[in-house]
Amino acid sequence: MSDLLRDIVEPEALEGFLAAGPVPRGLPAEAYTSQRFFELEEARVFARSWTLCAFAHELSSPGDVVPVTVAGLPLVLVRGKEGELRAFHNVCRHRGLKLVDKPCSKRHRLVCPYHNWSYGLDGRLVNASNFGGHGVHQAEGFDYESHGLAEVPCRQWHDWIFVNAAGNEPDFEAFLAPLMPVVEGLDLANIDPLFKIDSGIFEANWKFICENFVEPYHVPVTHPETAAGQPLKDHYLLRDNHLVGCAIDLDEGKMGNGSARKANRDYCLDISARYFLLFPNFLFFIYFGEETHVNVMLNTPLAPDKNHQRRVIYQIGGGEPSEEAIEGWRQLNNDVVAEDRFMVEGLQEGRRSPVTWNGGVLSPAWEGSQHAFQELVIQAMK
Repeated sequence: MSDLLRDIVEPEALEGFLAAGPVPRGLPAEAYTSQRFFELEEARVFARSWTLCAFAHELSSPGDVVPVTVAGLPLVLVRGKEGELRAFHNVCRHRGLKLVDKPCSKRHRLVCPYHNWSYGLDGRLVNASNFGGHGVHQAEGFDYESHGLAEVPCRQWHDWIFVNAAGNEPDFEAFLAPLMPVVEGLDLANIDPLFKIDSGIFEANWKFICENFVEPYHVPVTHPETAAGQPLKDHYLLRDNHLVGCAIDLDEGKMGNGSARKANRDYCLDISARYFLLFPNFLFFIYFGEETHVNVMLNTPLAPDKNHQRRVIYQIGGGEPSEEAIEGWRQLNNDVVAEDRFMVEGLQEGRRSPVTWNGGVLSPAWEGSQHAFQELVIQAMK
């Protein structure tokens, strides 16, 4: 274990987390509250990995430009003239001003609002306006070629865009490999966004959101009506390398068995489902009902206790859903998010207490995926 990590986290609590035992411990409190821990995560977890940062349908046309934040860094995604997708550091090479502060379209260049330097959609510096004097755009000793935008490795897989901010470019196929058996048989090439939910800022550490997502232990307590058709006893845990999660398989006779009516709701989760996290932040749900739906959650950590969450709900194939059905799914998702938000923000508040210094205990039956996720965090942090 690195001395730096031991300097940030209470060593005894960290040893307790790492120790093998029948009842594992969770991460120490500093993992959720420390600014130094958070900054180390940005550098070692998010920057060095393939990190989900955007949805491709939001920049589908040439000239579309979307700013994103990854590992605390301002980046910009650009759809080029031929439809190629590229990512750059979102800063002018002159004085470092952030170039783009909101999504835009039909752009031919990126222009710095400070001194009017402009860049092509391929990142080349096109014009260093008046750099050598009034009306003089060149200066002795200045090389245009070496002052283009700094590019960042970027990959698109179906509707999901990943960047590798550190530029170490881990094997992208190896990154996706654990997910391939999960999505086998799904026609992801025929996937359509139904609606989006921007849940805004959660006053909680990003890890609490991920941990909540991959463990089923909380489902009957936190979601007694919204997940009335998914009893705890039918859930099971899954792990394959850097993919962790949980799932539930219901018999045909159990699916859509009136759970919504029993819960006094028009819609509830009463279908087979998969809940996976591809480390570090690709949260991927699959719901197997009359139509198959995929729900992808994008979390952008902003601080140890702040995270911006967005999600897109897709339908795979099938007919055109009614407005009533879409609205029902939207309301169900909003209700589930509100229930989870209350819990993860409460977990964040709880970390103010000295009682939580050692991470608490985890259920060996139901929170194994949570502990596996935490192990992946520490492994990346070493």
